[in-house]
Amino acid sequence: MTVPQRRSTLTLLALFAVVGVSLAIYRARGVRAVTMLINVKGLPDNGLTLVPPSDPSFDGRVNALRRGKPSEMVDALKPFSVILSNKDPRSVVGHWVKFQMVRTDGSGTTYWAGGLNPRSLMDGGAPGVEPVSKSMGFAVPSTSDRLISPVLSLTNDLGIGSGAISGFSRDTMSQMHDAMSKKDIIAALTAANAELATYVSMTVSIEGAFFEDGTFVGPNADVFETQKAYIEARRDLSLEVQFALSHGKSYAEALQNVEEWANSSSLSTLANATPTDFYNYSKKTYAQDILRIRDSRSPDAAVGLALEPLRKQWPVLKRR
Repeated sequence: MTVPQRRSTLTLLALFAVVGVSLAIYRARGVRAVTMLINVKGLPDNGLTLVPPSDPSFDGRVNALRRGKPSEMVDALKPFSVILSNKDPRSVVGHWVKFQMVRTDGSGTTYWAGGLNPRSLMDGGAPGVEPVSKSMGFAVPSTSDRLISPVLSLTNDLGIGSGAISGFSRDTMSQMHDAMSKKDIIAALTAANAELATYVSMTVSIEGAFFEDGTFVGPNADVFETQKAYIEARRDLSLEVQFALSHGKSYAEALQNVEEWANSSSLSTLANATPTDFYNYSKKTYAQDILRIRDSRSPDAAVGLALEPLRKQWPVLKRR
């Protein structure tokens, strides 16, 4: 079992970044009735359950998530959605949900949805806004629900998040990109649903989830190892800058190692990447972020960015 490609993650995160500003552009279109057999595999022993549309409580719980969101969009999502319910006293700050889709001829495709609020497992977020990383983005606060589909996810605030991070065909992705470039979410949903409607059943499983204290639950060890590598790479780079300064190096000298990482060879794709690949990729991209601050502002500002995440102790990441 492999972790979904990070490149697909970044693509669809960018695709749906405009969702929050495009709610006024809805056209009335009929939502075609869809019959879909849905099986769910939650993590009830860890307080995380999946509620399918066949559950008597589903519609009522979806209605509670509608606040501030056009009904047409919510109705379009429902046939291919489940509700992720968090009954644990801790907030979920990252989740990965797998949709295994099957056609009548037995062929199928796997879609992945979800992602991580990484700052929640680092220093908690920028000073003054730490709670945001535990309540928005990919978070599922304690005793709350999140509607998850291969297309979008909805929370009970005004939040609308990205859904699938891999799985859609190239043609469908092209149609979705075109629709979102016009700020037309319903057209994007129509394109996605046209592909999803070719399936007759799906099995939805929680492959992994991080709680706010760094505890990971779920069967997919690859998800844990790659996300752990991503976070540790950023911590290590910050610690390297801190170490250089503590040994009398100037700001410019402390950034030399950062520059080496920023210029290191990069992977063209993270498909089938190892945790080491993810570590190197994360360290390189973080180094590039730091150097952009150096080049646009000053070495002092860049060092400040590198050291700011160390102001708090980071949670210990552990797999239950």
